Amino acid sequence: MRNVSDVVTPTEAFNALAAGATGIKLFPVSMLGLDGYKALNSVLPKGTLCYPVGGIEPTEASMRPYIEIGAAGFGLGSRLVQTQYDRATNSN
Repeated sequence: MRNVSDVVTPTEAFNALAAGATGIKLFPVSMLGLDGYKALNSVLPKGTLCYPVGGIEPTEASMRPYIEIGAAGFGLGSRLVQTQYDRATNSN
């Protein structure tokens, strides 16, 4: 079983790993951007599982840059679900 903790700062990431997390969920990655993710990833222990979440589109163009620098996967939520309210709003 994996234990993945939510983090956005290097301090949070190191604390989560020290507490036994097997990976980190970078949320919201939109706050860090690709350059921030690269910087954080560069100081993490080799092999740390990183999952960017929050601001990732379910497209190759959105995901590929993160995969190329080591993302183990992604969290996609609101980008995949369109609520009844969203459909009504978008149809007007």
